[in-house]
Amino acid sequence: MLLDKPNAELLKLVAVCKDFPVSCAFSDSTILSGVNTGRLISEGLLTLSGDGRRYRVTRLGYDLLNRSGFACAPDVYRETDEAALVRRTQSSQVMLTLLLAGVDVFTPDVSQLTDAHGFVYAGSIRRSQRAGRKNISGNTRFAGLSSGYAFYYIKNPYGRLFYQSETRIIKTLLAQAGVYVKPAIVYMGESYHSLCSAVTGYAGKYASYRTAYDSFPMPVTLCPCNPDGALQMRIMLQPDYRVRLLRQLSLEVSDLPDRDGTLRRDPVLLGIDMDLRRIKAAAKTGERVHVFSRPCQTEALVKHLPYENVSFYNIGDHDILNTFAFSSLLAEPPIEAYITEEGEVISDQTIRACKEARKKRRAKDKTVESNGEDP
Repeated sequence: MLLDKPNAELLKLVAVCKDFPVSCAFSDSTILSGVNTGRLISEGLLTLSGDGRRYRVTRLGYDLLNRSGFACAPDVYRETDEAALVRRTQSSQVMLTLLLAGVDVFTPDVSQLTDAHGFVYAGSIRRSQRAGRKNISGNTRFAGLSSGYAFYYIKNPYGRLFYQSETRIIKTLLAQAGVYVKPAIVYMGESYHSLCSAVTGYAGKYASYRTAYDSFPMPVTLCPCNPDGALQMRIMLQPDYRVRLLRQLSLEVSDLPDRDGTLRRDPVLLGIDMDLRRIKAAAKTGERVHVFSRPCQTEALVKHLPYENVSFYNIGDHDILNTFAFSSLLAEPPIEAYITEEGEVISDQTIRACKEARKKRRAKDKTVESNGEDP
């Protein structure tokens, strides 16, 4: 057996997230297929939690990953706090969505965010800062950062969020990578409808995700943690994606900041990014506005932005595939041998070597304990 890329990507993902949900919106993905998970479980690299709701990497799995050059460590103690497990589930959904959008979700540190296709998990940022005894991001709520985006998972729109301190800390962290522009904010959640409801409902009087949505001084986009959200982020990461889509749709491109293009001299907006604030601002001008988006997005926009002067149109998946030359809608890891940073493949022999090394360590530890020595 050779460890292939879907095997390796899932193993790394679970190792970073620690507790990965068995049930999620990507059950049809290759990476979470029964063949892929079953193979890792049969090799003793992955296991199920006692209640069967979460995948966890075994000690052997961590040994194999570290041996292959992917540095990671297991929990010192098994996490049992329900609130912490919920946060881990949310982070897992965010990272899997971005992974299937073609993002490198395993960037180890903010200073290594060299392009838009890198992502650093918030947990990795906090662990790195605690090691340096300077945890400036300890009270932040973001799920992770890329050079162009800060990601938040929204479950309760009225949960506490102080946008000014979040913005300041995000800018400070990104400066470590030489990024000095304000990143866009991405609100992630279960579906387009739940996210639209969260940001268009009653604002309340206190600092929250809902009030921050109106106050962030940078664009805020909505992206669900499901295949539609993964495709959305994949499109948004393509260079000049707005111009390319407009040309595919035979629409005139505009240089004006309040629109992407024109149709019969009326403003055209691409709703692919689900920036509701931008659509609202265009609608309030009183002009006829034409918004183009994918059908799942259009359905949510029509329901939550009932402006009489806004017309909505669908962008077909065939237009997206043709525009960006995608072979498939999602950036699934190809089924081919996984090559480590040292240029090696992981075979049965590699796994057996890890098992043998683990047995020797355990035997040595028992010998030390029986002699009354410190391990």
